[in-house]
Amino acid sequence: MHVGPYTLRFDGVTQVQGPNYQATEAHLALMDNGRVVSVLKPQSRVYPAEGQEVADTAIRTTGFSDLYLALGDNRGAGRWTVRAYVSPLAPFIWLGALVMALGGALSLWGRLRVSVAAPSPAAQPAE
Repeated sequence: MHVGPYTLRFDGVTQVQGPNYQATEAHLALMDNGRVVSVLKPQSRVYPAEGQEVADTAIRTTGFSDLYLALGDNRGAGRWTVRAYVSPLAPFIWLGALVMALGGALSLWGRLRVSVAAPSPAAQPAE
């Protein structure tokens, strides 16, 4: 499967038992020129106590984009639905948060510096 600049190979699914869930885990190989760069393992989890099914995505982050993989439904005969999304520039969201935090710290630093440097007014006798 080709998604954006990525090539993925579906290597099957396995059943996984967690502490409070049962999961179906897909094994997807991220390929680059025929060699495996990484193996991503999205899961479809079932929590029996709550009776709830949740998709646990696999995320591959580079400096400029994110690849999200989610395991969908079993289509029968070894076929599965896999949702793959490429979000370009998604890691820059964290850079924006860092810039905002730095701006907030600088604004507080300016206020602290002015309040420490300003002399307190001298007490004037009442007339």
